[in-house]
Amino acid sequence: KAVLSNQAEIFIRELSVKLFNNSKRLESIENTVRSLLYKYGEYDDKETVLEEHNIIKTPTYVMVKGKGVLHCGEIIDLSKLKGDIGLSTETLKDLSLVELNGANVITIENLTNFHKYQSNEELVIYLGGFHNAIKRDFIKLVAKCNPGTVFKHFGDIDAGGFYILEHLKKKTGINFIPYNMDVATLKKNKDHWIKLTENDKNRLYSISEKTNCYKKTIDFMLENICKLEQESEI
Repeated sequence: KAVLSNQAEIFIRELSVKLFNNSKRLESIENTVRSLLYKYGEYDDKETVLEEHNIIKTPTYVMVKGKGVLHCGEIIDLSKLKGDIGLSTETLKDLSLVELNGANVITIENLTNFHKYQSNEELVIYLGGFHNAIKRDFIKLVAKCNPGTVFKHFGDIDAGGFYILEHLKKKTGINFIPYNMDVATLKKNKDHWIKLTENDKNRLYSISEKTNCYKKTIDFMLENICKLEQESEI
C-alpha cells in the first residue's frame, strides 16, 4: 500500500525507516515486493517497479539535450551546450518555463541511442527505460509551455517498448507518435532481429487486445517471430 500510494520521490531506506523503523528491512523484502507488484500490476520491467512509484536508491536526473531554453532560477539554453545536461529533482522544483521556440520533442528509451541521436531542432529527453512522476511532470510542463508541439517516442520494437509508449501516453495525456518503431525499421535491420520468446508473444497479443495503434507492426513481429533492440538500429 505504501508503494502504490507514494507520490513524492523518496529513498528506499527512508521509506523503510518510516514503515519498519529499520533502514534495511525494505531492502530485505524488496525482491518479493517487486515480484508481487509486477505479477499483478501493469509494469514493463520488474526491476523498475519501485522506481515507477518514485522509490529510488539514487537521485533522479532528467537528461536532456538539443533545443530548448530552461528557466530554473538561471536561464539554460540547451542549444549552446555541446552535449547533454542532467536536471536533478531539486533543479526541477525551480523549473518554471521551458521555451522550445518551434522545436519538437522526442523521448528516447535507451541511453546509447540518447547519446547517438543528434538533432538541432528537437528537445531530446532520455527516459531510462521507465518514466516516473518526476520525468512525466517535466514532460507535461514542456507540453503546457508549448501548445501544439509534436511529441515522439523512440523505443525498442518489442512488447516492453510498446508498453512504455502506451504508459507514457496514458500518464501524461500526450499523444506520443512512435519513431522508428515500425515494419520499415524492422525490415531495414533484419540482420539484428532477436527471436520472440513465448512470453514476448503473449505480451504482444495482450497489447494488441488493448490498442490497434501498433497492429501492423505487431502482426509482422508475430508472423516473423522477431523483435529489435534500439542499439541494433542503423
